[in-house]
Amino acid sequence: MRKMFVAQWRLLPALAFCCLSHAVSGQRASVQTAPPEDTINVERYDDQKLKPLVGTLSVIPFFNADGTGFWYAWNEAGRDHQYYSFLLGKGKDTISFERTKAFENKSYPRINPYGTSPDSLYRFSEDGHHNLFLEDLKTHRKLQLTTDGAPDYVFDLYELQWLQGSKCVIMRKDGRGVRKLAVLSSLHLPPMAVNYTYELPGDTVIEKQEIYLADLNTGAFRKLPIGRWKYQTVVLQKAEGVTEACFFWRKKRTRDQYELIRIDTAGTVRSIIDVKGTPRINSDMFACSIVNKGNDIFVWTDRTGWGHYDHYDRNGKWLNAVTKGNWTCGRILKIDELHRHIYLLAYGREAGVNPNFAMAYRVSFNGKNLRLLTPENANHNVFVGPNCRLLVDTYSRIDMAPRAVVRNGDGKLVQNLGQADISRLLAYGWKYPESFTVKAADGLTDLYGIMWKPYDFDPGRKYPIISQVYPGPFTETVWNDFTVFDRYHNAALAQRGFIVVVFGHRGSSPCRSKEYNIYGHGNLRDYPLADDRAGLEQLGRRYPFIDLGRVGIVGHSGGAMMAATALMTYPDFYKAAVASSGNYDNYIYNRNWGEQYQGIGEDNKFSVKTVQELAPKLKGHLMLVTGDRDQNVHPAHTQRLVEALIQANKDFELLVLPGQEHHYDIKHQMYFERKKRDFFSKYLK
Repeated sequence: MRKMFVAQWRLLPALAFCCLSHAVSGQRASVQTAPPEDTINVERYDDQKLKPLVGTLSVIPFFNADGTGFWYAWNEAGRDHQYYSFLLGKGKDTISFERTKAFENKSYPRINPYGTSPDSLYRFSEDGHHNLFLEDLKTHRKLQLTTDGAPDYVFDLYELQWLQGSKCVIMRKDGRGVRKLAVLSSLHLPPMAVNYTYELPGDTVIEKQEIYLADLNTGAFRKLPIGRWKYQTVVLQKAEGVTEACFFWRKKRTRDQYELIRIDTAGTVRSIIDVKGTPRINSDMFACSIVNKGNDIFVWTDRTGWGHYDHYDRNGKWLNAVTKGNWTCGRILKIDELHRHIYLLAYGREAGVNPNFAMAYRVSFNGKNLRLLTPENANHNVFVGPNCRLLVDTYSRIDMAPRAVVRNGDGKLVQNLGQADISRLLAYGWKYPESFTVKAADGLTDLYGIMWKPYDFDPGRKYPIISQVYPGPFTETVWNDFTVFDRYHNAALAQRGFIVVVFGHRGSSPCRSKEYNIYGHGNLRDYPLADDRAGLEQLGRRYPFIDLGRVGIVGHSGGAMMAATALMTYPDFYKAAVASSGNYDNYIYNRNWGEQYQGIGEDNKFSVKTVQELAPKLKGHLMLVTGDRDQNVHPAHTQRLVEALIQANKDFELLVLPGQEHHYDIKHQMYFERKKRDFFSKYLK
């Protein structure tokens, strides 16, 4: 349910084509697009029909070495890609793609195979049995370091940590005996089972990590004592420019304690920073940066109830809070070691601004001189160049097309790069969705949302309302920036004669307060439901065109779990639900998800409510959808709910998409979209 992207210049044409298939432009294209003959034909607003009408929506800069300029690509709808440069003192200019290579003026280092020492004298490798070897690249003499290799017991040669004195630290991952699941490939000839590793909540056999120290000069190789907690997880912490030691986080399985350990060239393991959080650490925002040759360490915590960075010295001594207040810091964009500045994103600091909007700030290492760099009331996508001399900022809202600008390191506007041209899209009949705010079920907490209406909207009519949901908890699928392709095809669904809305729920965003983020902990199945109903009821009272007697709910993955649960929890409120690829039984969903967001005890016991327990309460109309090759949310989730509904003698519809995984290919997706629209048209109109 989670998803997570670096390219060299030789790959940039493809990157420009794939990632920059939308364009920013200060010029408005001259188009002759006739008004649509049928603005309520839903299929005309599907993504594949709209994509040719939209150009680049965000600038991705490729900076030169000293950070005084960059090149980028954009295209206007229906036109070929154009390449541009920006240079301090010269401004924006058109260039050919061939000139982009010279413009970067970068020399790229020789790329050695994984496991090769920085001086290219030694190389680690594994044989077919996953035993580790060290080769002297001058003499080609190989030294075998291990003899206990086995399947699923492998060395991570990708992230070797090279230390001074010809020392090296290597992680080994032990997945022996870890649970396997299987899905059936029905379309394969003949049908075949596909097996894959998959850990479930409460499993006692899980992947373990080991750390070894190697001496390239002597061939000495030994395992280091890194254990503190049973079932702990160990992950590497990058520390560029540090060669006298390396760093790892060891994390407790209960997710309420992380510890930063330092390993020196002698193999001494020392704990230097201990982070605790109740009931869990916010792993979706948690981050650490080690800079200035290891002398400055910055760690994100929410110990104050809000997410901020703390500053530590090289030995883990706390120095100061870098930021503070009733707002949340996000990702660090860049650290300026020379001037001791941090550039970062943050949420909710500015009055009157949606707290889900990302805005960029600069702050000193000592926590002073906090400065807002991107003041526009919008969501900001920011790149900071080398030496922090230039910032490239594309900002937008759901109701405002993107604008791209260049700023200096102080945030001062240097030049407008342009505004996205969506004139062809508007001429085609597409319209902006609308933003709104409602209160959560507590009557106090603001929830932010988006509404799509039929493009032939008549305020005198009564429309069914459909809530598109996703409970998180690691995100809200409420778009903060401008979007045409909303992933769930809400705009197209609305053209069938529905009001379609999406809004957040307490517990579904890590970017607000800790209280907001942990609201659903321990109640993974039910926590967002009351907020969804309360929000819909407020919209019904606010807008006379909404008919609260005809309420639908739709969701995918975690959203499907929420949609099905809502239909059975409030069967007299929600009349129809479409639930696709849902994790209805979190006993069989991946352990990192369930253990983190539901919680697991010190005794390794895991308990969670399942959707199938609610099957006897079904009254409305339910459509279940799954791909039969889903290795994320196994099809067994859907089958278990189906069995519970059969046992309760309930009617429902089931659609199985052959050969499909957690996300469907375009053919199957559009078939599903048609069935979804037909289902709601049948039961809500």
